Amino acid sequence: MAAAAFAKGARLHAHRPEGALDLEPEILSFGTTRRTRRFGDLRLQCRVALSLHLDELPLYLRALAPPVGVICNSKNFGYYAYTGFPAGSAEIRGATASGRNGVTDRKGFSGGGYAAPLDHRSIGEEAIIELK
Repeated sequence: MAAAAFAKGARLHAHRPEGALDLEPEILSFGTTRRTRRFGDLRLQCRVALSLHLDELPLYLRALAPPVGVICNSKNFGYYAYTGFPAGSAEIRGATASGRNGVTDRKGFSGGGYAAPLDHRSIGEEAIIELK
């Protein structure tokens, strides 16, 4: 658990050994589902997840890590979003940074998740990735 959560009195009681339970954030805006996700939600989810994991590292390693926003927006880093169901492909649609609509990008998937292309800054925060 993150030290900040304990400092505010948050507690989680699970009948599992320490380290056997892994919590991951899931951010969904109103009107979205696990099959239709906003890129803004996915980018925020990436930042929250990385912050939780970095908080568990020793201080000397945290000091060496770049800011979370830099990591999530990097083309060298892939954010794998868990869905809980297999998805065969996806379509990215919605407004881009230049204001155009109809952007389409199909990606292949494996298992119960997908790699979201968060580094593509031309894909706006309101764009939707729809899993199929």
